[in-house]
Amino acid sequence: MRRFLFAILIATAWLDAHAQSSLPPCPDGEFSKNCFGTLTFPDGEKYVGEFKDGLFNGQGTYTWPDGRKYVGEFKDDKFNGQGTLTWPDGGKYVGEWKANKQNGQGTMTYPDGRVESGRWANGEFLGP
Repeated sequence: MRRFLFAILIATAWLDAHAQSSLPPCPDGEFSKNCFGTLTFPDGEKYVGEFKDGLFNGQGTYTWPDGRKYVGEFKDDKFNGQGTLTWPDGGKYVGEWKANKQNGQGTMTYPDGRVESGRWANGEFLGP
């Protein structure tokens, strides 16, 4: 029974991950096509999401071994569009990104509870 339940959990997790995309699954180790897959790096960093021409493009999740996690849109391997970056210390940015930097409307919540909400440009907070 335990093995059966574990198999259901694995299948459900796989289906949930792939339900995020209308793209076909990437063939094993092949990310040069337009597909949805998982790429794990030797240092433990991991990307699960959409690929286009071998790059992260579309919706995805990027995680680091230290607990940081970005969930959102990518363009050419960079955070681009709407996304959320969380840190293991409780910090969190929710908003717009361009080329891996906060850019546009967003809210940064710091571990001490301080909040900056408003406009961002090139990773810098400009104000409400």
